[in-house]
Formats: sequence, C-alpha cells, structure tokens
Amino acid sequence: MNEDSQAPEAIAVIGMSGRFPGADGPDEFWQNLIAGKDSITRFPGRTDADGQRYVGARSILSDTDKFDASFFGIYPKEAELMDPQHRIFLECSWEALEDAGYDPAAYPGMIGVYAGLSLNTYLLHNLNKGKDLAKNYQVAEYQTMLGNDKDFMPVRVSYKLNLRGPSMTIQTACSTSLVAISQAATALLTYQCDMALTGGVSVSFPQQRDYLFQEEGMVSPDGTCRTFDAEAAGTVFGHGCGVVLLKRLSEAIADRDPILAVIKGWALNNDGSDKIGFAAPGLNAQADVITMAQASAGVGPAEISYIEAHGTGTPLGDPIEVAALTKAFREGGAEENEFCAIGTGKTHIGHLDCAAGVTGLIKTIQQFRHEKIPALLNYKSPNPRIDFANSPFSPVSENRDWKRGMTPRLAGISAFGVGGTNAHVIVEEPPLAQPTGTSRKQQLITLSARTPAALDAMSKRLANLLENESPDLADVAHTLTGRRGFPVRRSIVAADLKEAIAKLRDEAKTTNAPATAPRVAFLFPGQGSQYVNMGREIYDSEPTFKAAVDECAMLLRPLIQHDVRATLFPSPNEVEAAERDINRTALTQPCIFVIEYALAKLWISWGIQPALLIGHSIGEYVAAVLAGTFKLENALQLLATRARLMQELPSGGMLAIRAGADSLTLPEGIDLAATNSPNLCTVSGSHEAIEAYQKELEVKGIGCRLLKTSHAFHSTMMEPIVAPFTDEARMVPTGTPSIPWISTCTGKAMDEATLADPGYWARQLRHSVRFTEALATAFADKDLLMLEVGPGRALAPFAIQHPDRGTTPVFSTLPSSSADLADLTAAAGELWKNGVSVDWSAFSNSTERNRLRLPTYPFERQSFWIDRSGEIEAQPSTASAVVSPLSIAAPQAAPTISTPSLPSPMSTDRIPDLLAKLRALVLDLSGIVVDDDSASFTELGFDSLFLTQASQGIQSRFGVKITFRQMLGDLSSVAALAKHLDKEMPASAPAAAPVAAPVAAPAAVAQIPTGTGSTLEQLMASNLQIMQAMLANQQQAPQQAAPVAAPSNGLSPVTWPSNLTRTTTANARFGPYKPIDKGEKGGLTEIQQKALDQLIARYISKTPASKAYTAEHRPHYADPRAVSGFKSLWKEMVYPIVSARSKDAKIWDIDGNEYVDITMG
Repeated sequence: MNEDSQAPEAIAVIGMSGRFPGADGPDEFWQNLIAGKDSITRFPGRTDADGQRYVGARSILSDTDKFDASFFGIYPKEAELMDPQHRIFLECSWEALEDAGYDPAAYPGMIGVYAGLSLNTYLLHNLNKGKDLAKNYQVAEYQTMLGNDKDFMPVRVSYKLNLRGPSMTIQTACSTSLVAISQAATALLTYQCDMALTGGVSVSFPQQRDYLFQEEGMVSPDGTCRTFDAEAAGTVFGHGCGVVLLKRLSEAIADRDPILAVIKGWALNNDGSDKIGFAAPGLNAQADVITMAQASAGVGPAEISYIEAHGTGTPLGDPIEVAALTKAFREGGAEENEFCAIGTGKTHIGHLDCAAGVTGLIKTIQQFRHEKIPALLNYKSPNPRIDFANSPFSPVSENRDWKRGMTPRLAGISAFGVGGTNAHVIVEEPPLAQPTGTSRKQQLITLSARTPAALDAMSKRLANLLENESPDLADVAHTLTGRRGFPVRRSIVAADLKEAIAKLRDEAKTTNAPATAPRVAFLFPGQGSQYVNMGREIYDSEPTFKAAVDECAMLLRPLIQHDVRATLFPSPNEVEAAERDINRTALTQPCIFVIEYALAKLWISWGIQPALLIGHSIGEYVAAVLAGTFKLENALQLLATRARLMQELPSGGMLAIRAGADSLTLPEGIDLAATNSPNLCTVSGSHEAIEAYQKELEVKGIGCRLLKTSHAFHSTMMEPIVAPFTDEARMVPTGTPSIPWISTCTGKAMDEATLADPGYWARQLRHSVRFTEALATAFADKDLLMLEVGPGRALAPFAIQHPDRGTTPVFSTLPSSSADLADLTAAAGELWKNGVSVDWSAFSNSTERNRLRLPTYPFERQSFWIDRSGEIEAQPSTASAVVSPLSIAAPQAAPTISTPSLPSPMSTDRIPDLLAKLRALVLDLSGIVVDDDSASFTELGFDSLFLTQASQGIQSRFGVKITFRQMLGDLSSVAALAKHLDKEMPASAPAAAPVAAPVAAPAAVAQIPTGTGSTLEQLMASNLQIMQAMLANQQQAPQQAAPVAAPSNGLSPVTWPSNLTRTTTANARFGPYKPIDKGEKGGLTEIQQKALDQLIARYISKTPASKAYTAEHRPHYADPRAVSGFKSLWKEMVYPIVSARSKDAKIWDIDGNEYVDITMG
C-alpha cells in the first residue's frame, strides 16, 4: 500500500437556490438575516369557547400559486393539479444548476436528485379530492397522483431537466433535507453520479392559518421563536425551499466551478427508543451523530468555530441539543469554553420542516461568503436551562465578524427529525478562486430567454450585478456561454464593465433563433478588399489564426521571395512601403488568400463547419482548399503563378457600375468583368477605355466608380496568360470536394468534370465572375446562413440585395476594416443568435477561466391555482338515491314516443363540429388552446400520458375507439382525428349526440303514470311526454314542424288549427311590436358589413377557447340574458366567455385575456 495516501475526497457545493419567507432567493435571504428582519407573518388568533387558544403566526411564501409552466413544458391543467411544492422545487432546481453555470443538457456526466417534501395539503385542502383519489388514484385520478404524490417530485425534476443519475425521495421529517444532502454526498463519493441536486421543500395550505398552543409544547405562545433565550417557549412553523448542487471537490476545482463551501464529513443515525417519547429528541444519539460527522470529516471539535443549530426554540429541544453538542465536543477533546459561536435561522423565519436542514446549509454558506454571522433574533439572555458559560458554545447575540484566517473556517450543521433520524454535516469555507489567464480585449456577452420580456429582465439583472459586484468580464462571458441557449437571443461586445453595463441597459434588437440550426455558407471575397493590418488584432490574440497565417507565409516565401507578414502586419516604419506592396497584384492575391484561409480555419476551430463554399475570383482558391480539391501548398503555388503572370501584363482599370449588365451596351475595348447583383456589375479595360466609358455613364446619370486595381481582370487583357496558366494548372493534382462549392465562373455547383478540366482555372481568370448566378444557386437551399469570410464587406451587400435571398441571414466577419477583433467577436455573436452552434470551449481560446454566480433565469410565472376548499366533497350517487316527488306509482319503463323521421340537415358535413369538440376536449384535458388543427400532438408538446387520456376521452364522448399508437401515427392531429371520427361514426349520427327515431323520455324527468287518474291528470301526463319528446328532438337535430303521434292513453293530440296558415317567413315575429324589416343583412352597407366581419374575426381570434368550450357544452346553456337582444347578424360572436380564475374585480378567461367586472365585482 502507498503510505503517502491522499486525503479523502470532499464534496463541493457549487450552486444554490431557494425560496424563503420574505425572500425570493439566497441573497435576499441573507440581507434579511443580517438586517435582523423578522420574516414571520402574524395575524389575528382566536380562543375557542372551551378556552383553547389558537395563535395566528406562520412564515409565509409569496406567490405560491404562480409558476412558469411553459418554461418546463407543463400543460396548464397539469400545472393546476400539481402540488406547489413540486413546482417550487422544480424551479429552484433549474436555478441551482444555472447558479453553478451548467446546462444539464450539455453536461456529459450523470446528475442525481435527492430531495424530500412535507405533507401535501394542496391535495387535501385545495383540490378536495381525497375520496376520489382514494377510490381510483391509479387510473381515473392518475394525473392527480403524478402531480401530488411525494414519490414524483425528484423524478419529475429528472424528467424535465433530462438528468440521468439516481433520483429519489428522502423522508425523515424535520431532518429530511440534511439527510438528503448526506445521501447525495455519499452517492458522489461512490460514483453513482457526477453532480447531485439535493434539498427539500415545505409549503402547506392554507398558508395563513393559526395553530393550537399548549403549555410546554412544541409551538410558541405568541408566534415568536426565541432560540436559546430565557423566554424560549416554542417554535413557529413556516414555508420554504432550498436546493444545492453538489460535486466532487477535485473535479469542481479542475472545472473552475464557483465553490461556495466544502462538505468535509457527514453522519446519520436514529435515537431508537433512548428518549422519553417518539417525538422527543434523544441526547445520546445527537451526541453520537455529531462525533461521527467530525470523524468522517477528519477534524477535531476544537477546529470548529460555528454551529448552525437545529435550534427550534422549544423548552425541551434546545437544552438537549446544547447538552448533546457539549458532550460530543468535550469527548472529542475540546476543553475551552465559549469558543464556538452557535446560531440558527429559525428565529428569523421559523421552522421550515423538510426544508430546515438545507436552509441551515445555505445560511452557513452565506456566512462564509460575507464573513459575518447574523445575530439570533429575539435573543436577550441565555436560557437558564443551558449552561453556556461552561460549554464550548456562545450564542450569537449580535452580528459578529467571521473572517478568513490562517486556518480554514469550519462549521457544523444539525437537523433532527421527529421520530429520531438525526443528521450532522461538517462544512469548510471554500478555497479561494483560482487565478485566470489573459483574455481578449473584447468580450462577447451572450444572453437568451424564451420571450423578449424575460430577455429584457435578464439584461437588467446582469447589468445590476456587474455594477454592484465588478466581476471579471471575461469570466462573465465564459459563464454565460455554459448556459442553455433559448430561442430569443441577444449578444453584445464590450471591452470593459462600463461598456457592458451601458449596452445591457440599452434597448437592443433581439433575434429569434430557428428551431433547427442553419447550414453555414462561407463567402470568400476577391481582389479589392485588401488593406494593411487586416486581421492584425486577430493575429496577435488568436493562436489558430496565427498558426494558419504563419503556415501560409512559410509556404509562400520561396514562391514569391517575400514574407507576406511584412506586408500584412508591418512595423510602424514600414507601413508606407506595405501600403504600396499590398496593391501590387503579385502580393495582393497571396495576402488576400492568407487572411481568408486563416479566418476560415479559425471559424472551423470554433465549431462553425461550412456546408457550402462560394469564392469570388481568387476567393475560389480558398474554397478549393477547404473543400479538399487542392492541397494548401498546391493552391498557393498555383495562386502565386497566377499573380505573377497577371503582374507581368499591361496595367488596366476596372469600373463598378450601378446598373444591371443587361441594361448596358458596352463599347469596344470594354469587357463585362463581373455581375455581382441584378443592379450592379463591374467592367474592365484599358485605362483609356475605362476613363472614356466612365464619362459616358456620368453623362447618362448612371452611377459608377473606379476600383483600386492594378489590372483589367476578367477581360481580353488577360488573354495572353490563358495558355501558359492552363499548362500550370494541368500539373496541379485535384481531389473530389468533401464540401460542396459553387463556381463563380459558371454560377453552378462544381462537378467532377469541371474539376478535371485544367482549362477551368484559366477561364476563371479570363471570363466574367457570375456571382449573382452563384448566389441564385445557393439560395435555392432555404436553410442557409451566409458568412463573408475575408476583409471588408464586399460580398455581403450583394447577397442581401439578391432577389432570391428570402430571409437568409447574411453577415461579414470583418465589416468595419478597422476593429477586426471586435468585428470578429460580434460576428460570432450574430451566428449564435441565428441558431448556429458555437464550440464555446474552443472560442475561449483554451484560457483558464472561472465560472461565476450570475443572475438566474427570470421566470415568467402565471397563476395556476385550484381552490375547492369551500366545496362539500361530492358523495357517491346511485340511481336509486334520486327519488322524484312525482314518483307516486311503481317504477316502470320509460315510455317510447314514436316520432316521424326527421329530414336530414341542410349540411351533412360534421367535420367543423367534430373539430370544435376535439379542440374543446384537448382544452379540457390540458388547458392548451389548439390554434392549428393540423399541428401534430408532438408539435403541441403532448406526452404519452396526455395521449392516453385523450384516447379514453374520445372513446367516452364519441363512441369510437382510438388507440395510443394511432394517436402517435396516422391520427396524430386534431384534423386527422376529426376525419377518422367522421368516417367511423354512423352516418345518421351528428357530432353532438346520437339521434334515433324513437325518443325515450329523459331519465332525469320523473315518469308520470298514464294508466290511472282522472282525465285531467292523463291529459297533463300526455302533454308532459309530448314536450319531453319535442325538447329531445330540438336538442338533437334541426327539424321542421311535424305532427306528434297520438299518445298511448288514446287522447287526441293537440294540432295546429286547419283553418289558419302558419307563418314560415324567417325571423318573423308576432305581437304588439313588430321591428322594422331591414332586409336579410339588417340594412348594413358594404362598409358596415365589412367592419362587422372584421370585429367578429378579431373577437373570435381573441377568445377561441371560449367558443370551442361553448360548442362542446351548448346543450347545457340556457341563459336568458345571453338571448336578450340577440341578432343573427353577429351570432358567431355570441357565446359565453369561460372564466379560468378571478381575483377581486378581475377575471381571466381560458384564453388568458384579463377583464374587469364592472357589474358584480
């Protein structure tokens, strides 16, 4: 065995989150602690007639009804049914991961979840479904069970965040969350996972409720917790949540995580029966667990300077706890008195039950961070039952400093559960942050969210943090790149904190990244875009770029007898010479190639792999190398030859013309050199010819300008070198392209036949550049993003102005020609904003950067709340339990009344009605409005559980069996289901309900015996049956007037008098008032009718769910107020608005619209 054994692995806390009474997170919690704020809410108590006193006090969480369901892909209905403890813990879990700088989807290791929660009173109090759940929780109430059972909280976190480590519920009453932390730490040490989310939550309802006080009991008589004080008389319960993210310390250090504390050791045990009662604390077991935790940590009690006590403030618990601590410390060798501070957060926020232990850990972490220990609230003098003077402990009576020293600060944290499960954890201050390397002059700050509003909030939060804490901007940029990339994005480039803060607070244009990352096309410009010092800042800061430039320079030196770096990046006294050289064709073309090739290699090293290449003139040589057609050395050899041959030709000129080539008549001696866009071309010729043609164009008012070129490229003046250059090209081997590229000589995709022709490269320098045709070929692929890779912004405008561009994003790498590094960094941000995946690790230049704690996602919470606490739980009902007072005879079969067959409706198309009913079914099951009937259920975000419920609902409502597999396959949308139902349902059955010729009297109406009684009674019975039949027919299908068959009692039916004519005119009225007949359209003009149609369309588009709900439940609606003033002109918008919730005078409908009730609110 190696005697130099390493110290045992410890556990790092690298992220934390929580919701506490009066605080939305750990930082606000700390501010309340150090300010001595009492966060317990007090409200009126009461005393019963029998003298029992109830105290009105509890620490309360705000906005427990609210939740960002859409962030986690949870349906509104599912969110409403879910225990708020589950919802809060899920949000806090995400925040803890973000707090550490991690995106769980990108983390390669296993992340576990260990957590517990309190009794679910939302189910018992708010949902009021106890009996229903007990009867059939595994089938009919399956959704309710999944959202409310304790078992499903950790695994829901694992499912929603895609965490693949162990996931389990830990339940040990008050010690739950500290036990969960201990179990998570054990799992990390045994490599069951690589990181672990752990903690607890406790929220019960109604939050504001009083409690029964009993002398010498557990709870406080006045709603105040006075831990360790002489007046301590009990605790106050409250609500909260805490989550921490754990990782093995060695790996957290290696990954430069934000280490908040180090868990050195931990221990668990149980009191057994060595105590006065089941719910009482056990002194010996508490002492044992503290001793074991210290042994586990490898520390002695004399090294510990702070204890975060369980400290409930109860008459029995506090003395036993201090006695147990004293026993453990003394037996461990600690001899001094009052050297160790002791405190608790319960005096500020009460006892958070299952969340108490993790809250104590978070409080201790904040004490490490801020180097202070907050005073015990309400502490005046020590409890006389506790001999602090002769113990190692000193209650923190006022805020005290807790500075770093020569030895690390150590603290112990206790949590003791009712029933006897005890936990103690030893934590150490975090190591100092590691030093970082040098960084770029400019930093890229990337932010993303699901909505523009959330992104705006995130920007403001980050600006505030930068202003208040002044972190290293490079570390900020590095941390943000490790977070999840959401669709709505923005990026800024800043050189320092001041610039970053200003830009973050400015209103910025956001970009919606596409769901599918676009394919990137590299565009390489040609001659004319060069300038001295192009890429100089990049050469000095980016190793990949520098290596590519250096490689090309070394290969070119023997070919051109010159080091291109002297021209590209001259010293101050060589700038003038470089300005001349860079415009000499023999050097211009190699210099442009080198910069474009090096930029392309840099982009590729950052994970930006081109899917398509287009080169303008000499830019095509870079494309050929990247595609694998040429090897780098062969391309440089051919390019150097090309440049030398061109340099030896007579000089010439080139003219850019703002007109399409087709609109020009070129004079003798002028050749078309390039068609760059439909309205821009370039011509070449001798200096004299170009000068004359320029004057001619100016007279005609056609815009044009001379280009900075030495020769008349792509013209007849190149003819003398065509043959010799063809011979040179013939000697260069070519390969099959591995990346598609489009020739700007042909305007089409490069093929093997063209590449095999050595004359191609000669034609490429002689013939005109067909760049606009090459763009048209590229734009045929709509899934592209174009990136100009080279100096300046020569090609991007042509691509942007191209008529076939559509919405293809186009960017340039170095558009300003002055701030190369800032331009490059900004271009990387633009690509990321538009959905391109960037390898951020490579982008960071492999420099050592630290992750920081930055503001977490600003959830956009909405209220998802059910409160049936005032309802009496429905009792089981049976048919025999409902007895009508009219049932005066023995029960008999409902009479069947024969009715004539009804004529078919005018329209036999059931599809619209089926669509409406299916939408209503989806709304009822999920709370989601279906806007697109053809959208698949997968696109709508529905999971297997929903599809199972939907298939059952369809069979129940429509009588057609639909399987789960069908809903994943052919019947995967509302539209497909409607067509299938229309096909499968009987032809005579409308979508609303089946229709049959014989109509049975409704079961809900009492049956009147017809065989006995007086003639008057028989007549009344007959009329009742007739009305029932008529009502049933009206509810089932449109009908025309028809005589009713004679009833079975033999009485003559009531018929319309034969000598009177019935009015059949539409909308006819009878009575003392007859409205003016305004015609079929109500007398509206075309403009009025159009305005009405637009109003109806707008109204329906805002309230589609209410309309669908009405269609589903129309047989039940009979409100006379809705009928009053009814006009058929606007019948499409006459339907009830269905309310989802209300508060005070406000109502929210199921579409999310907000209303003010001015009549009854």
